[in-house]
Amino acid sequence: MANAVRIALDRFGRLDIVVANAGIERIGAVRTQPPVEFERVIEVNLLGVYRTLRPAIEQVIERRGWRRCRASWYSAPARRRAHAEPPI
Repeated sequence: MANAVRIALDRFGRLDIVVANAGIERIGAVRTQPPVEFERVIEVNLLGVYRTLRPAIEQVIERRGWRRCRASWYSAPARRRAHAEPPI
């Protein structure tokens, strides 16, 4: 990501916005979900956002352009029901 920020700065001279929009879902009970699947969710959903924003945040703040925008996605109710099982 640091390289992407450098490229944007070289090409456009400034950075006005950063979008970190990624996420995955692994449906399943704690007792049956392999730890590696849970770790992947954390990797993408939390660390991915951090790794996207971290190299760019100073550039955006310097321009006094920092604004927070949240986006989220929820599974359709029918999909949740299809995969419903006890949490443990």
